[in-house]
Amino acid sequence: MAHSDFAKDNLTTGAVLVAAAVVLMVTLAIFSGVLQADFVMWDDDLLITGNHNLTDNSIWWVFTDVDSMQRYNPLTFLAWSITYHLTGFDPCWFHFGNWLLHGLSAVLLYLVLRDLLIIAAHKNLLVRFTSFSRELAAGAGALLWALHPLRVEPVAWATDRTYCQAMFFLIGALLFYVKAHDISPRKYRLFMLLSLFCYICSLLSYPLGITFFVVFLLLDIFLLRRAEFFCPATRYAALKEALREKLIFVLPAVAFAAVAVLVRYHSNAIWDPPVPLSQFGLIDRIMQSFYVWSYYLWKPFYPVKLAPIYTALLSFDPYSPPFELGVALIVGVSALCFFLRKRWPFLFGVWLCYLVLQVPFLGIFEHPHFPVDRYSLLSSLCFSVLASVVLVRLVAMLSPLPVFGGMSIVLVLFAWLSFKQVMVWKNSETLFTHTIQTLGDDPYRVQIMGRLATYYYQIGQTERAIETLKTLLNVKPTSYKANNQLASIYCAKGQFAAALPHYEKMLNQDPDNPQAHYDYGVALRKLDRTAEAEQQFRLAQSFGK
Repeated sequence: MAHSDFAKDNLTTGAVLVAAAVVLMVTLAIFSGVLQADFVMWDDDLLITGNHNLTDNSIWWVFTDVDSMQRYNPLTFLAWSITYHLTGFDPCWFHFGNWLLHGLSAVLLYLVLRDLLIIAAHKNLLVRFTSFSRELAAGAGALLWALHPLRVEPVAWATDRTYCQAMFFLIGALLFYVKAHDISPRKYRLFMLLSLFCYICSLLSYPLGITFFVVFLLLDIFLLRRAEFFCPATRYAALKEALREKLIFVLPAVAFAAVAVLVRYHSNAIWDPPVPLSQFGLIDRIMQSFYVWSYYLWKPFYPVKLAPIYTALLSFDPYSPPFELGVALIVGVSALCFFLRKRWPFLFGVWLCYLVLQVPFLGIFEHPHFPVDRYSLLSSLCFSVLASVVLVRLVAMLSPLPVFGGMSIVLVLFAWLSFKQVMVWKNSETLFTHTIQTLGDDPYRVQIMGRLATYYYQIGQTERAIETLKTLLNVKPTSYKANNQLASIYCAKGQFAAALPHYEKMLNQDPDNPQAHYDYGVALRKLDRTAEAEQQFRLAQSFGK
């Protein structure tokens, strides 16, 4: 283990604190709109406001009751439970947690990038640069990650506390790990334990960092260069020692991966079970993985038309051009980085980190899979690392003013896009309306229109709910759920004649449904069509046996 890897810092601690405060305040300011946001009918109603466990006075349920979890994330449910007992179901305070955690994560990332740049300079992996340019590069890299529009979903969506909380602890684990290798052996153990503690807390919040221990190994090889990894004489011994050290991270990762699989199968009452290989073949899974890898490679450079759902992977041809291009892009970049590994080993290491960090989000066991914005939260750290490195190299070649001026323009653009996107998550109406517009003619838009109609009805805007359902049925007249919703609303309004055509459409689709026959009979009886009503009741009874 190497010590004293950090170069002498000619900036005071106060200057570093000021830079960290700037990163924090800018991030919180851009995302401050989430504090006025409501809960949305996008799992908030299932996992938060509709979760009766949150009102329980016991805390043990968060570790044992997994029926409402899609993954095992007890620390997030514990945080929600504490928030409820302190403030009730006030959406401001549930959003406050996401907001604050994201700001603090940005600060931790700034500190990580700062330390990585210092190590890289000491290892002669970068050209010489000033402390001032280093701090600006680290701060810009952290803000590039924090202010990016793809961050809006996990910050503005109350349910995504899982990601914000897990990310905070994960970046903390990375910070402690990096610092552990530049201090005395006595403190090394302390910082490694702190890193392990943060890693376990991250996994308990949400297992997005299942593969993160590999990043520690790649840091050893490509940045820390412990025990001369690139020396043939010591390579095997160094790798063996590094792997032994990683066991303290591997064991909890494997354990939590196993628990996540068990919980995934156990929570079928709320979530669809994983699809077997017979329904979603191996080739489909491989091509989907390459698509996801390539998607999060180019999407950060084109963060527009963002929505809580994208439908490219609902049903797809694995040999269609988008998927073949995805394979070509990933294979091509991998080959290029491998070819340049001796000249730019750091670039090769960052690329490997990107591939590893994206593995939990490839949807290997999921179909349909949705490449949503929050899945970029972890792998986008790689872009921030590269951005910081590129900035200090450009400053060494050019004047700092145009370099950081150009970066400032990018950050302002991202901040503006994020600020506008936060408004999309203000409530269910703004979210669903935006999503419908974004989906355009996509058939999946009828699902969102149904949610919007339900939202209107729940807040007492019955006429808007009816109009939304009528628009939905113009798009998809055979929608059983929409016909059922509209019929129920008409019956609640006492307009039983208007409900009859919708019950008839339901029975044309599902003639053996006892509930549809019974509801149809009730509407007929209200219209004094007694004989027809009795016939429907008999059918309901016969099909209900």
